Amino acid sequence: MSKQVKSERKQRYFTTPIYYVNDKPHIGHAFTTICADYLSRYYKSMDYDVYFLTGTDEHGKKISDAAEVAGKNPQEFVDSLISYFKDPLDKLAITNDNFIRTTASEHEKLVQEIYQKLYDLGDIYKGTYKGKYCVACEAYYGDDELLENNLCPVHRKPILEMEEESYFFRLSKYEPQLRELFSHDDFILPKAYKNEMLRKMDKGLKDLSVSRKNIFWGIQLPFDKEHVAYVWIDALSNYLSGLKDEKYWPAIHLLGKEILWFHSVYWPAILFAIGKEPPRIFVHGWWTVNGEKMSKTQGNVINIDALIKYGVDPARYFLLRQMSYGEDSDFNSKLFEERYNELLNNVSNLVYRVAKIAEKNKLDLKKRTIDTKVKEQIEKTNKDVFDDLEQFKIQSALAHIMEFASFLNKYTNEHEPWKLVEKDREKAEEILYNLVYGIEFLGLILAPATPYLSSKIKDIFCFKRRTIAEFVAARPENYGPVNPIMLLTKVEMFEFTN
Repeated sequence: MSKQVKSERKQRYFTTPIYYVNDKPHIGHAFTTICADYLSRYYKSMDYDVYFLTGTDEHGKKISDAAEVAGKNPQEFVDSLISYFKDPLDKLAITNDNFIRTTASEHEKLVQEIYQKLYDLGDIYKGTYKGKYCVACEAYYGDDELLENNLCPVHRKPILEMEEESYFFRLSKYEPQLRELFSHDDFILPKAYKNEMLRKMDKGLKDLSVSRKNIFWGIQLPFDKEHVAYVWIDALSNYLSGLKDEKYWPAIHLLGKEILWFHSVYWPAILFAIGKEPPRIFVHGWWTVNGEKMSKTQGNVINIDALIKYGVDPARYFLLRQMSYGEDSDFNSKLFEERYNELLNNVSNLVYRVAKIAEKNKLDLKKRTIDTKVKEQIEKTNKDVFDDLEQFKIQSALAHIMEFASFLNKYTNEHEPWKLVEKDREKAEEILYNLVYGIEFLGLILAPATPYLSSKIKDIFCFKRRTIAEFVAARPENYGPVNPIMLLTKVEMFEFTN
């Protein structure tokens, strides 16, 4: 990573978890990635300097076992799976700045540097670990964490009793710093998840086993070639190895609730040890399908192609708009249709109506007076969305945007410009001018969620501004819109999908 002085522009660094290659992407993967993409696009549009990272987790016993079954060596095996994770990025209109793989040489080098530094500091020592281990989780569990019959709480499968030589990280040493970190209101959002982690921490922090012996598919420890790095430390280090410039650190990690302990306790403790600031963390819930937990056994897993069946923008909008802040949410056809119609009626139909009125009546949309009500609604919406997204309240932000779309629809219905044009053409042009002004803002602030739809809005009206910041910086009285006469072919071609 290059070391540069931070610029005057504010930075944001958004990450997804790196996804385990032995499990093909589905709606859960898509949601986290789309959330990160939405925030990345939004802050870039607000003129922030943004970096967005995603990638794949490719080491561990699960991978080597699966590779053996497939008759391939592990590297060939993971290479054959990467397209399953890279292709959906294009399908979902994801704009990540980097894609990190844990088998990349730069990642392996950094992991070894972290281990060596921890070892030199005396924060890693050799011992023996005995405990109950879930291969699927690549994690040990205490008796109080297991389900009945010693089942893993995540995968509901039997765990293994294991005893092995291991290197340990002095996690307990950093408990005071971790507790001070947890006292910060904005460390973990929503706050309910922070309280859950604190209750778990209150049971006592034990030193963490951070190596595995007799496993060859992993990153060798620089000070003991018989051991490889614990896959979770390997995986968490991607947030540093995939970062091209340190000016963006610390990160904002977006992740599901099932991996919060690793990110909120293990990872900050390691960062404290190597002298780096801890991240901020936004936690989201799980997706169910028709009220049932997703399961390969039940055959109800929603893959990426099924998700985008009705278009990329509707899929992105549904996921972002549907899941309440930090809670679980359900995917079903009825809910999808409701959100689809919300976007269609509030936005697509509005754009179509206004464009048709202007085109049919050959209205001249030269510089007019901006209505105070329109200006105030734009300012309010812009502030509400920003305040929400500073707290990662994406659903609430989109609700405010839809309220603004509803305002524009109401403004259209109240003034009836299609009738007004016969009585007072100049007044009708002023009403249309304000509607177009509002639609430009609507298209820009909706673009992080629905990039294709917003691009079509821009094309229909020949808007020139590309970002929210550019729109806000322009004085309303100097607003010089648009093509004064809409092209009918463009209006008729207006569609919902990409």
